[in-house]
Amino acid sequence: MFKYLIKHIDSLGSIGIRGLSILAGFGITFYIGREMGPVANGQYALVTQTAMFLSIVAVGGVAIAISALLIGRNLASFYAVYRLVGINILTGSYVPPSQAASK
Repeated sequence: MFKYLIKHIDSLGSIGIRGLSILAGFGITFYIGREMGPVANGQYALVTQTAMFLSIVAVGGVAIAISALLIGRNLASFYAVYRLVGINILTGSYVPPSQAASK
């Protein structure tokens, strides 16, 4: 059992960090809703969701830029990669090239 945990320590750490961020987000939302009311809670939700969306777009933009450099000047291939990365980002199944190479 201990060997299994050591083998998957990176994944468990990632899940732990995600869990803590969810708990922190809930705590912040609860505090804002209780102390400042529903208007402030709505503004907080809008800001955090916009930030999450922009971070996903930024990751996709970096991946597209790297793909364009690797492909070169072939625009047909560039648009194929752009479309593929865009679809993967929208469906949530995008894996950055650095993580895909390690699997």
